[in-house]
Amino acid sequence: MTDAQALSGIEDAKRILDKHYDTGFPLGVWHEQYDGIFYRYADGRYAELAQRDLEGKAA
Repeated sequence: MTDAQALSGIEDAKRILDKHYDTGFPLGVWHEQYDGIFYRYADGRYAELAQRDLEGKAA
């Protein structure tokens, strides 16, 4: 793997995380040297948003 390939992969991951960040899905992302990247997320967040959207359309 080259540095350019690694950077491209990291940029792809950041793009995905940024997309979901605005919804409040990721609650925390951190890096531990030697252990990798960890994250916490709001389980059920997208179901909650879908339900809210349905309720908004019904009103």
